[in-house]
Amino acid sequence: MFKKFRANLATAFQLLTRLPTSWLAAKPAYPSNNAGGAALWPLVGGILGIMPWATITVSGWMGFSSSLCVIIGLVTMVFLSGGLHEDGLADTMDGFGGGKNKEETLRIMHDSRIGSYGCIALILVFLARYVSLGQLMVNHTLLPALIMAGALSRLSMLWLFYTLPLAQDKGVAYGIGKPHSRALKRGVFFTALMGISVLSFSHFIIASLIGGLFTQYMKNLAVRKVGGISGDILGCACILVETGLLVLFSKIISPSSSLLTTPITPFFWT
Repeated sequence: MFKKFRANLATAFQLLTRLPTSWLAAKPAYPSNNAGGAALWPLVGGILGIMPWATITVSGWMGFSSSLCVIIGLVTMVFLSGGLHEDGLADTMDGFGGGKNKEETLRIMHDSRIGSYGCIALILVFLARYVSLGQLMVNHTLLPALIMAGALSRLSMLWLFYTLPLAQDKGVAYGIGKPHSRALKRGVFFTALMGISVLSFSHFIIASLIGGLFTQYMKNLAVRKVGGISGDILGCACILVETGLLVLFSKIISPSSSLLTTPITPFFWT
């Protein structure tokens, strides 16, 4: 059983990140059981949240300015995923913004060139991330925010993947295969486990509701535009939910309301 868990975890890491999976000492289940690894997407998202926190914290200890620390954290986030979700955001915004029907929307999304809608979306997302991460540093609540934003954003991908049909019979999402109901239940379990471990119950509920609203909006938009989901749409949903939650957490979470506080040395925010 543990061997299967490690194989599915390796599969999830292989799909969502650019990190090696040899440390799991398990062969990824891809492509034979890629959908089974979907249950662990929220867990992988939570783990990925620890890494930018670590680079930001170490940069602060080394005496770098707050702005540079945040930029290093943003670079870490992009590096971990290889820009996979950011690419999905840009492609989806270009397609949804410029496409007049399903066929044209999908054609634009498959175009490797970035358009004005995608460029604007990326700029706004990175600005929102930059400001929210800076505020979370001030509040000493960077770690719980990154963990939960990572977990809930990957759960949103799993929910959309489970509830919506595929928009086309090709692409990354088609190659993965639809996840089963057990995968969704396990994904919810891992998300809830992380949520009650790092946040107060009330803040976990608020974050879940806000994440759910973002996810439902993306679901309605995807159905209206292309009649389903694709890999790009899943990546777009992940980025929007994650960024929205980071902004939310920068406002509502204080050290006293989190079970994980991350105090930084006084020179960290100057």
